[in-house]
Amino acid sequence: MPGLILAGHIMAWLLLGGLAALFSTPYGLALVCKQALVAGRSPPAAANKLHFIPAMQRGDRNAVHHLPCSSIVEAFVILLILTASAYLTNSLSLPG
Repeated sequence: MPGLILAGHIMAWLLLGGLAALFSTPYGLALVCKQALVAGRSPPAAANKLHFIPAMQRGDRNAVHHLPCSSIVEAFVILLILTASAYLTNSLSLPG
């Protein structure tokens, strides 16, 4: 996941021609929001993989209730990422 986020930053820099355009253009701001959503997806995914699933395998009944909620949050964030991607590709044009 860190590699994906780093690749997103490099692509943004190449597409926009510099760091300043990330915060001074509508496209850059939308891209920053999308990157923040991608980064924000990591905590629920990590909680599922590293905490809730092993706890369920140990027989922890609390994990049985928390895993679906965490999965719903993760799915919602993914939906927001897809929405941001659609907005970037269909509603905005690259500055320049």
